[in-house]
Amino acid sequence: MIGVVRRNGTYEHYGIYVSDTCVVHYAAPASSPLSPATIHCTSLRYFLKDDGDYFILDFPHPYAAPIRIGNEPAAFTANPDGTDRTNAAAHLADVLQRSYGYHLYTPEQTVARARTRLGESRYNLVTNNCEHFVIWCKTGVHESMQVNEMFRLLTNSNGYRFRRPFRW
Repeated sequence: MIGVVRRNGTYEHYGIYVSDTCVVHYAAPASSPLSPATIHCTSLRYFLKDDGDYFILDFPHPYAAPIRIGNEPAAFTANPDGTDRTNAAAHLADVLQRSYGYHLYTPEQTVARARTRLGESRYNLVTNNCEHFVIWCKTGVHESMQVNEMFRLLTNSNGYRFRRPFRW
């Protein structure tokens, strides 16, 4: 996975590096920059645009020591029968779904997964962006750390999503 910082550090753009002539990423086609974003292959030069610097995402070994995943305040409400209902089950289900879905695919598998989505045009900044795409290709988890951070800042909460699964 390759990334580039865009617009003076405003956001990061991600793709799956295949070769200098093919980086698979979610973006508007070069021939029609105002068209909807699709997953397609462009040259590394086009992917970088005017940003000469890029970075590589490094994912940890899948069997690393467990990490604590934030704090979530318990929210209790009453069931009709008078027993307590809490958000803990939903929280646990979300964490387990993400952790059990995490798998480090080989570079060849990652590229193959990226190619299965070529032509897709379901881009959504919050739910299906370039970062969701590359993290899914590498790990099977559909997640964007940039979106998680934005929500954390907007809600002023620590949240309980995975910490960044890669070093910056």
